Amino acid sequence: MFRKISQYFVLLVFLLGRVLSHYEAWAPSEEKVNDIDLSLAKCNGLDIREVTITKVHDWFKDKRLTPLDLTRCYLARIDRMDHFLHSIIEVNPDAENIARKLKFPDFTRYPLWGIPILVKDNIATTDSMNTTAGSFLLLNSKPKHEASVIRFLKNAGAIILGKTNMSDLAGNRSPSVPDGWSSRRGQTINPYNSTMTTYGSSSGSAVAVSGNLAMASLATDTCGSLITPSSAGMVVGSKASYGRISNSGIVPLAPSLDSIGVMTRTVEDNMKVLNVIASYSPLCHPSIRVGVVRYPYMNEALPEIISQFNKMVTHIRKANLTVVDELTLPPNFNGYSYFETVVDVEVKHFMAKYLMTTTGNVSSLADMIKLNQQVSRHLRLG
Repeated sequence: MFRKISQYFVLLVFLLGRVLSHYEAWAPSEEKVNDIDLSLAKCNGLDIREVTITKVHDWFKDKRLTPLDLTRCYLARIDRMDHFLHSIIEVNPDAENIARKLKFPDFTRYPLWGIPILVKDNIATTDSMNTTAGSFLLLNSKPKHEASVIRFLKNAGAIILGKTNMSDLAGNRSPSVPDGWSSRRGQTINPYNSTMTTYGSSSGSAVAVSGNLAMASLATDTCGSLITPSSAGMVVGSKASYGRISNSGIVPLAPSLDSIGVMTRTVEDNMKVLNVIASYSPLCHPSIRVGVVRYPYMNEALPEIISQFNKMVTHIRKANLTVVDELTLPPNFNGYSYFETVVDVEVKHFMAKYLMTTTGNVSSLADMIKLNQQVSRHLRLG
């Protein structure tokens, strides 16, 4: 939240020389782009590009499509398209079986019935997939408990389609690792412009939705990790008020800041998924005061950004909350330095605690550090 909104639109060019010696070029070749099979836009003759949850449920009702059909179509798109997007770390080998077992749709009781959803690789699942935060260091390290949000999705009838790529260890792997790069999947590619950044760390979650590899994905945010990739991928990203969504089951970075959010292509779909995973709603009471910090962040913002920002402030006022507007921060205020301090303090304690709840070869920070030194020399990363 400490980054200027205008920074979301700045083009960042990363020099990946050392990484590229071990992975294929991060910018897809013209041959790869031309290799996309446009017939993948159709599923049982229905165009699933930019499709919404409501539209898919209408197709289910009319028996024009089944959850198994849709799951297979998305898996086919991933198989044919993600070889240059690098947005998916692994697909759920049980996805088709889960879809096949779904019978008798009840969209009132199961609002996400039959909807394939991707989740970021730092959100714990106890199925056949790994939970590695994008890192080889945690490969085959199995969490004993799945994240609360995964349980909520399943209870709502959703199909966990796979795990998305992300910045290695949420960007905490090494200062030389660029946004969207992981040791498990390589560099995530922006589907709109392969020379532009995807930002991070929730790179794959944004790219997968943007590339129509799923209708929705779960992402996490500690300091811009959800909002900035959403902006780069032109998708709707929501980060709820801290505490509204349980962050249990996240491979931790800084739990006092870690939040789970949703990425979709429409606001309506976003709210459908958000309402499912939200464990409770914060109390909306007139005594709550909302501070609005405009400066220095809005100084360089685009006019359309300022317009949307003002609309949101108006909505908050209409909710009968007390708004304290026109707050400013000191000219030399560096919020990011405070964020880094919080991460440095919390990650050591909470990562060690998390590793104690997993099974595998890595069960302590000492194990991670030792393995990191070995893998880093192989990958030529710091």
